[in-house]
Amino acid sequence: MGYPVPFSTKGGAIASYEWLDITSGVGYRTYYGFKENTATADYSLVTTSIFDSGGYIRADMSTVDATYIKGIDIDFDIVLARPAYVQGLAYFNCTVKAYAQANCDGNHYVVATLVHYDGSTETELASAQSETTNTPESSTEYFRHALVLDVTAGKKFKIGETLRLTVEVWGNDTQGTMTFHLFFDPSSRLTVTDHPNGATTGTDLKLHVPFRVDI
Repeated sequence: MGYPVPFSTKGGAIASYEWLDITSGVGYRTYYGFKENTATADYSLVTTSIFDSGGYIRADMSTVDATYIKGIDIDFDIVLARPAYVQGLAYFNCTVKAYAQANCDGNHYVVATLVHYDGSTETELASAQSETTNTPESSTEYFRHALVLDVTAGKKFKIGETLRLTVEVWGNDTQGTMTFHLFFDPSSRLTVTDHPNGATTGTDLKLHVPFRVDI
């Protein structure tokens, strides 16, 4: 059961969490995908939703044999300023826009991967793939994906090491061209209608990370 209260670790070090899972002994911090408006278009993870971001990245995909191809592949990074131990179940959300041209029927799915990066080596901690969704010809649909990444094995992060979230969008089509947008606006200025349930959803890219705490 989660409680939305700050939690202080032992030893005088203060760590704030959005919520605490007492049964598993972890505190959760929420990170948002963010794109800097610079020439290098750096992507990062931020801890607040007050920022406005570039909004989305677009991929136009065209295949002749309905083979899935990777159209979007982004690393969102944050460098940890304190030692930390990531362990438990991480929760991920993102919104994808899918547009099918006339006489084109296509599908897509999302892969999210949590990575430890020490400056030279990437170590995969957990990965999850969404269900495959279909978009019929001459239509535009929005999909809110929700994934659980299992990091129960745990990983220690030293000061200066990077927590990385890699997000991929894979798609195919029967003919013509499919267009996909992956949104990552922390303040979620644009709201859309989720398909197929019709609910209103945001356009932020969100990751809830479990950190082991002493209770």
